[in-house]
Amino acid sequence: MKKLTKSWLTMGGLFAASVPALAAVSCEENYVHRNAPAEKDRIAEIVLNNDFKITNDNVGNNNHVAVVTDGGDIDDKSFNQSSWEGVIRLMEQNKISPDNYAIYQTQNNNFSDQYNAALDNGSRYIVLTGFHHLDPLLSWIKQDGVLKRIKDNNVIFLTIDFAIDTNSDGARELAGHTIALTYDVKQAAYMAGWAAGEFLKEKYANEPEKRNFGTFGGGTFPGVTDFNEGFMKGLIDYNKENPEAKVTIKTKNKGNVYLNSLFEINDSSKQSEVRTEVLDLNPTLVLPVAGRWNQYVSANHVQYIVGVDTDQALGDDAHKDVYLTSILKAVGQSVYDTIGYLLTTDLTNGELTKSKLGGFELNKTSGSFNKGYADKWVGLAQTHLEGGDKALAEKAIEVGKAKYSALSSSDKEWLESNKVTRDGQVVQDGQKRINDLALLLDPSAVTTPTVTTPTPSVPNVSGSGESTTTQGSESSTSGTQSGSSTPNAESGTSSNTNSGTTTEGAATAK
Repeated sequence: MKKLTKSWLTMGGLFAASVPALAAVSCEENYVHRNAPAEKDRIAEIVLNNDFKITNDNVGNNNHVAVVTDGGDIDDKSFNQSSWEGVIRLMEQNKISPDNYAIYQTQNNNFSDQYNAALDNGSRYIVLTGFHHLDPLLSWIKQDGVLKRIKDNNVIFLTIDFAIDTNSDGARELAGHTIALTYDVKQAAYMAGWAAGEFLKEKYANEPEKRNFGTFGGGTFPGVTDFNEGFMKGLIDYNKENPEAKVTIKTKNKGNVYLNSLFEINDSSKQSEVRTEVLDLNPTLVLPVAGRWNQYVSANHVQYIVGVDTDQALGDDAHKDVYLTSILKAVGQSVYDTIGYLLTTDLTNGELTKSKLGGFELNKTSGSFNKGYADKWVGLAQTHLEGGDKALAEKAIEVGKAKYSALSSSDKEWLESNKVTRDGQVVQDGQKRINDLALLLDPSAVTTPTVTTPTPSVPNVSGSGESTTTQGSESSTSGTQSGSSTPNAESGTSSNTNSGTTTEGAATAK
C-alpha cells in the first residue's frame, strides 16, 4: 500500500495529503540531514511506498547512498534538488542516520573529485543528476584502479535522464553497474496540449484570433521533440473534439517549426532567431523546449507559457504568473522508487533484480526504466496563473489529465509512435515529423519542402536524451539499456553554473 506525503509542486498538486508521522520524523534532529531543504522549500511530490522497510544496517558501512550534482546549486529547483529530495524522503521515512547518505556538489567541473569522495566515504548507490555526468563518468572509469573499486564494492550508478550507449566501451565496462532512469514525457506533453486548448477556448471564447500558440526547441533529438510532439498531438485531438474553437500554431514559415535555438540563452544571434521565428509572431501561448529559454520568453511579455522538465515557474520568480503549467519529469519519485527497490531487493537474485530493476543484473547487465504517468514519473505542474485565469487553468489541467487517461490502447500507441497521423507511416526524421504535425494545426498552411534543421553538437551520449533514449518515443519500463542517448531539454535547466560553497578541487560530502 502507498500513502502520500506533503510536498511542493513537482507533480502539479496530484497528491495533497500529508503524513503526520512523517512530519514528526522530519522534526527529529537525529534524522534530519543538515543539507535537507526545509519542508516548505521542497519541490518533489513523492508517493511513499510502505514496502520500503530499510534499517541503518542496510545503508551502513560500505552501502551508503550518494547524490552527485552535475553543476549548479543543491537547491536549484530542478534535477539536483529533486534527486536529493528523493533520497531524503526515503531516509526520513525509515529514520536513517544522516551519516549514511550525502550529497556531493560538483564545482568547476571537478566531477572526478566528487566520484572519488563518494567512494572513499563508502557509497555504493550513487545518483548522477543529469547528462553532464556522461563524459566525466566515462573518463573517470579509465583512471587506474577505478573500475576495480567499482566492481569490488558492487557500486551501482543511477543515471538521471541519460543512458550510456550499449555499444560503447563504457557500457561494456560498467555492465551490471548502472540503471538509467528516463521519462516518457510524451504522455504529460499530450495532457499539456489538451489543457492549453481547453484553457484558450474558455479564455478567448469570443476572440478566436487569440486561440493560438508557438513552440520552438533546442535541437532535433528526442529529448526535445518528444515534448513538442506530445503537446501538438494533444492539441490535434483537442481540435477534433472542438471544431468550433480550434487552436492554431504560428510559425514564420508555414509548416516549419524552429528547432535550432540550442540551449545558451545569452547567445545574441539565437535570441534574434527566437524573436523572428516565434516571438515576433505574437503567439498567445509559447512552449519553449530548450532549457532556460523559457526565462527569455517570459521576459519578452509573452502572455502564457508551458514549461518543461521541472516546474519552471519556481526558477522564474519575476514572471511566474505567466506559467499555465509545466510538463514534469518527476525525478524525485524516480530516485525514491529505484533506491527503495535497490535497498529492499536481494541483489544476488538475478531473476528478481531483472524484474524489479529494469533488466538489471549485478555485475552482468545494466538496467533501464522509461516510465510515465501511471508510475507518477511524469505529470503536470500546478498552474501559477492568477485571478480569473487560475480557475480556468486548474479546470483545463484536470481536463487534460482526464483526456489522456481516457485514451484507448491504440490511441496511446499512436502517441508513443513516431507517426504523424494514426493511420500514417512512421516519420523518423524529427524535424519533418514536427513540421508535419504543425501543418495539421494550421489549416491555412501550404505544404512546402521540409528543411531539416542541423542537429546541434551534443555530448557523446548513448541512450536517450535531457532524458529520453533515441527510442524515447517508446514506453519501456524494463529491459537493458538500448539506443544512443542525447541530452534532453534538461541540458539547459541543469546547467553547470559552477556556483556553490565548495572550493575548486574540493570533494566534500554535504
